Amino acid sequence: MKNEKKQDMTAELAEGKILPLVFKLTIPAVIAQLITFLYNIVDRMYVARIEGSGMDALAALGIVLPITLIMQAFANLVGLGGAPRAGIKLGEGKADEANRIFHTAFCLLVLLGVVIGAAAFCFARQIVLLFGCPESAVEFAVSYLKIYACGTIFVMLAQGLNPFILTQGYSWLAMSSVLLGALINIALDPLFIFTFKMGVQGSSLATILSQLCSCIWIVCFFFSRKSLFRFQASLLGLSPGRIFSILSLGFTPFIMTLTECAIQIVFNINLNRATGGNKDYTAALTVMLSALQLISLPLNGLGNGMQPFVSYNYGKADSARLKQGIKYVTIIAFIYAVCIWSVSMAFPVVYARLFSASEAVTQIVMRYTPMFLMGSIMFFVQMTLQNVNVGLGQAKEALLLDMVDDAFTRIHARKQRILDGPGTLAEKLRAVIIALPEEYTALDLQQMNLLDEKYPRVAARVREHLETGWEPTLALLEQAMGEGVIRRVSLPVLQRMISASIEDFLADRMLDAQGISYTDALDEMISILLEGLLVR
Repeated sequence: MKNEKKQDMTAELAEGKILPLVFKLTIPAVIAQLITFLYNIVDRMYVARIEGSGMDALAALGIVLPITLIMQAFANLVGLGGAPRAGIKLGEGKADEANRIFHTAFCLLVLLGVVIGAAAFCFARQIVLLFGCPESAVEFAVSYLKIYACGTIFVMLAQGLNPFILTQGYSWLAMSSVLLGALINIALDPLFIFTFKMGVQGSSLATILSQLCSCIWIVCFFFSRKSLFRFQASLLGLSPGRIFSILSLGFTPFIMTLTECAIQIVFNINLNRATGGNKDYTAALTVMLSALQLISLPLNGLGNGMQPFVSYNYGKADSARLKQGIKYVTIIAFIYAVCIWSVSMAFPVVYARLFSASEAVTQIVMRYTPMFLMGSIMFFVQMTLQNVNVGLGQAKEALLLDMVDDAFTRIHARKQRILDGPGTLAEKLRAVIIALPEEYTALDLQQMNLLDEKYPRVAARVREHLETGWEPTLALLEQAMGEGVIRRVSLPVLQRMISASIEDFLADRMLDAQGISYTDALDEMISILLEGLLVR
């Protein structure tokens, strides 16, 4: 029964109706993104209301936020690099290799969690000062960061392993792990901050304990029979080849997160210098960044939610289904971006009241939020598509596959026009076969040996197309033989001879060296072939 459920999940990714599947995968992911934001929202809402030091504490959180995001970026580096790789292997029917990728990712997350946590704890003060922390908020920032550093390994595992649940199609289960952590954080924040009077330290402790609970929940899932990835002691280890594969794909979301952090850091440093360390401006920037993060998270959810669909169908080489799914997500992302941007520009006071209890901070937010969010629509859509692209594993390869498919679609359309048009049978035979090189020339796919080396899937797709779609040409050849235009020959042999000759031309550059173009060479080959077949 368990195996049947697993098969149902993968079958739905491969064959389920696309639009309902898009909503089924993305809605839980969007909810999970919003719930994740609750960790920071709740922290900021409570911290801003600490009597006597709320704005200093809020400014401290604004400084610490990009630091914690950098830590989380390493979790994305592994999780969003490893999960799509594993999903592609599942689509290719290589479940064992997918499981090995999972184990490598787990070990890498543990290692990074220990190293990064230790570094953040030991150099907390130097880090917050480097990131532009106002003098009045330094102690708050240091105390928050040191406690957070102690739980970094839980953050790494919770965020880095969750994509491996999502890539199996368990989108609601992935969301529930995030929801569990958020609910615990919401419950513990007021208890630690106000009841136990721990202030900022209580906020950080609540966050870490909630991440611990999420981590336990996720790890338990991978010990269950429901998971396609199961913990096995014999598979634990750091394979250099798999590490490189994971990091090369995860590098894109890693850089995206670091870029976001870098922007916040530059803002914090310049604001601290320009305002003479005015905590109100640092707090206002924290509010505006929170608003930007809040409205962009659903778009992250769209991209992340589509990852299992994209990875699995990419692994199965189903380009038509892949393109249709991405089309739906792009339309949804654009509609959302336009709507939420319009509301945010018209009512910036909503964010000011949500995140701040200070009138001075509120006025700054209302004044600068429209300017801050200006031109963000296309950025939001781009962010969604970037996340979707990660699921492709290798975006360049996916593009080449699409180009090959499109080229052969045009080739077959041109062949059909030739067959339906005027001309003798001999003229049509020549024209049908010569229709091929024009598209190859446009695609620059002449060097099949390089494709075999760098993009074997693309090379395989080219050969697949060379072997298929021959029905109209074979029918024309059959007609020519029936009318006595050419002598009777074995059509399978003739087909294989032509396709093999074309493939050899694609791989051989000797003709180019002799000043003979690919098109001229193929034209001459067809002339020799037809002259040998024509009845005299």
